[in-house]
Amino acid sequence: MESQNTNQRQEFPEQEFPETDIPVSTQYIPNVPTLKELSLVLLATIGIMILAAVSFIILSLKYSIETEFLLTEALLVVPALIFTTTKGYSIPEIFRLHSVKGREMRFAVISGVALILIINYIENLLQLVPLPEKFIEQKQLFEQGLFESLRITNLYNGIIIIAAVIIVAGLAEEMLFRGFIQRTFEHKVPAFWAIVVTAVIFTGLHPFSIIPILLLAVILGIISWRSNSIVPAVIIHCANNGLSLYALNTNPEIQTDPIKGVEISFPVFAISVVIFILSFRYYFLESAQTDKDTDETHTDI
Repeated sequence: MESQNTNQRQEFPEQEFPETDIPVSTQYIPNVPTLKELSLVLLATIGIMILAAVSFIILSLKYSIETEFLLTEALLVVPALIFTTTKGYSIPEIFRLHSVKGREMRFAVISGVALILIINYIENLLQLVPLPEKFIEQKQLFEQGLFESLRITNLYNGIIIIAAVIIVAGLAEEMLFRGFIQRTFEHKVPAFWAIVVTAVIFTGLHPFSIIPILLLAVILGIISWRSNSIVPAVIIHCANNGLSLYALNTNPEIQTDPIKGVEISFPVFAISVVIFILSFRYYFLESAQTDKDTDETHTDI
């Protein structure tokens, strides 16, 4: 990591976040991808994922499923990185690879961890909602396949699975979605819609947990937009994946029926809601203070 004090946060006239009274400072990037370029990158990303899946099927006898999962997650952000480099855009700016103030980071992460407990409770409640049998069957097959793929049986596959699920997935997905995609949308449409559209696209990767994932994606989008950094979102994303991975490998009930989520009691849920509201509020106060500090600089990663 290199510190570049020349990368100053620039102040522009305040705008209002749609449907709120919270003023924010617009972050300006001299060069950003067009919507057409963004669409081409997304198509290239889908294409490379399909190509990777086909290749892994053909080479299934050569590579373990854990290695395939790791490579697939790593490939997710490759088209966007190639495009950004080829066009000469700033990688730290386009992907929001900036450091965050200590207090701002703490409040963001605390609110994120509380949110993880909240969405797990919501996901368990949603199991009580009657759904089409076909959907339930498909979800059970998906969850069972996921469990078999992420079951840690030895040191080697444990290292690969942890690296793929917690580190690579958290970083690559946040770079692509809260970085490249949302950052581009923010310069084409109001921030509110940029966050929502990006969250909807992200949720498309998780079709069997739409409401919890959409809620998580929206909050991660707000945090990344507000701090102009994906670092807090990466930490929260990694924590969420880590909790899920731990539950898959240690909870006998989930191993028997992977469709079950992590059990969260109502008192824990209620406390998590209070912590989330308070920490998220203080996070906005901290990030607002950062916006007012014209001497504040980012450290590029």
